[in-house]
Amino acid sequence: NPTGATYTRDELRALAAVLETHDCLVLADDIYEKIVYDDFEVTNLVTLWPGLRERAIIVNGVSKTYAMTGWRIGYALGPSDVIAAAAKIQSQSTSNPTSIAQAAALEAVAGPQEEVACMVREFHKRRDVIVKKLNAIDGLQCLKPQGAFYVFPRITAFLGKRANGKELRSPCDLADYLLEEARVAGVPGEDFGSNHHIRFSYATSLEDIEKGCARIGAAVAKLT
Repeated sequence: NPTGATYTRDELRALAAVLETHDCLVLADDIYEKIVYDDFEVTNLVTLWPGLRERAIIVNGVSKTYAMTGWRIGYALGPSDVIAAAAKIQSQSTSNPTSIAQAAALEAVAGPQEEVACMVREFHKRRDVIVKKLNAIDGLQCLKPQGAFYVFPRITAFLGKRANGKELRSPCDLADYLLEEARVAGVPGEDFGSNHHIRFSYATSLEDIEKGCARIGAAVAKLT
C-alpha cells in the first residue's frame, strides 16, 4: 500500500545485509502476504535472513486476507522483551479486543483457506481490468501491482491543467476534482510521499471498476 509492489528474494537479501550492519529494530508488515499475483512467492525477511531474528518484529492481522477490517485483530512476532513491552502499552491504551473477535480471527487463520484463494483470484481479475482501463486513458500511466488491491497511477500529465477555471496543481487537487466531477474517490499521492500519483482501490466489483474508470476518463478529458 499504495503501490502493490513486492520484494523479491534478492531485494530482501540486499536489504537485510544493510540492516544487519546497523543497530536497529526491524519492523516488517506482512499484512498483504496472502494477496499476491502471477505466482509471486512471498518470503519472510527473518526466514530469509536468520541473523535478524533477535531484532525483527513481524506484524500481521486478519483485516486484509480475511476481509475482517472491522474486527480489529492484529498480531506480532518478535523478541520477547519487545512483545512484552508492546503488550503493556496496548493493554493500557485499548484494553483488549473482544473475545468474539479473537475467536473469529482464530477460526479464520486456522480454518479452511479455500475462500482466501478464491478471493485472490477475483482480485487478480479486477487488477488486470483496472490496469488496462486506466492505461487506456490518455495521460495516465499505471504499473501492474503484484500484491494488495491498489493501483498507483502516475497523473503528472494532468497537473497544470484547469478544471472549471481552477488550476490543478497537485494530486490532491485532482482527487478533489474526480470526487466532485466523476464521483470517484481516490487518495492523493501526497499522503504517501508522492506528488505525481493518486491511489485507487480495486476492492470492489468489476462493474464498479469499469464504471469508475469510464468516469475518470470522461472527467480528465474535460481538462484544458
